[in-house]
Amino acid sequence: MKLICNQENLKIYLNILERISSKNINLPIISNILLEADNNNLNIKATDLELALEININCKTEESGKVTISTNLLSSFVNNLPNGNIELESFGKNLKITCNNFNAMINGQEPEDFPIFPKINKEKSEKLYFPDIKNGLLKLINIVPINNIRPEILGVLLKPDGENFKIVATDSFRLGEVTINKKLNFNEPFIIPLKTTQEIIKIFENSEIINIAFSQNQIIFFNEKITFISKLIDGEYPNYQSIIPKKFETTFCSTKDELIRLVKAVSPFLSKSNEMSLMIEKKLLKVKASHPEKGEGFSSLNIQVEGEPLEVKLNYRFFLDGLNNISEKEVFLGFGSSTSPAIIKSRNDPNYIYIIMPIRG
Repeated sequence: MKLICNQENLKIYLNILERISSKNINLPIISNILLEADNNNLNIKATDLELALEININCKTEESGKVTISTNLLSSFVNNLPNGNIELESFGKNLKITCNNFNAMINGQEPEDFPIFPKINKEKSEKLYFPDIKNGLLKLINIVPINNIRPEILGVLLKPDGENFKIVATDSFRLGEVTINKKLNFNEPFIIPLKTTQEIIKIFENSEIINIAFSQNQIIFFNEKITFISKLIDGEYPNYQSIIPKKFETTFCSTKDELIRLVKAVSPFLSKSNEMSLMIEKKLLKVKASHPEKGEGFSSLNIQVEGEPLEVKLNYRFFLDGLNNISEKEVFLGFGSSTSPAIIKSRNDPNYIYIIMPIRG
């Protein structure tokens, strides 16, 4: 293998690939990347056996071939090279990198030992406007738990719904649902692991259109340069629609910033449980937090309440997350009772809702 490519392009893509490669005592080769050169194209693959990433880079190919070497070693060396052309040349299992007066020889392994990449039919794919997907995922990824005895909630649900599809996340204490106005040509819901959703946001950050396809246990996202494959979480997602309140005993609207300022004011007095009380009166919202050693903090805001007065205890951090995930200025809050799920959403945008469970007792 012998080729010439641009240092800046290679650097950008190696930094992405480095996040997918992983250390594995039983299979050390997956800390490598596989480089294949042919027809003025450099194809680079990385995998951790759960995720797989393939990137194509334009280059000038002088000799076809392939080699597998350490992702970290190559990335570290290329990151410190000056911008310009780099020459990559394989010598058996090893790879020589030359750029002006910089050069290195990195020892590699047999490329045939690199894991075989999964195959998914790209012809049966959907085109998606990625900014909508990215904004939706950013509202949900902080809800997904890192550890839980229920593996089915350790990811984000993607669920076709007639002319739209839903993206959903929950940790059993709160739930977020984003509606994307796009009809999908498949009917089955599937659960995307948290790490996959985080990587999608980073890998396709500057993309406008991406394609999505899936098989029974894998999902693929791709564009002209990048193909990203992930295993799906096997399991049945909770019937979350049953907890979304349909009617309310108490509702009010407020500007998001005023509400955030109100609850942040009492944050120095939160206990370890992050518990705060919302006392909703006819024309006034009061917020209180108590700490056994520090004392109590109070704040209040004039509001127009529809329905009955109510006092409810909520987790401060969860409440603040729900408000911060709304991009509009005006928010709507609805409560059924002091013990039933509450809803937070934009006053004017129906495409994002946030459900929070009150603290009981």
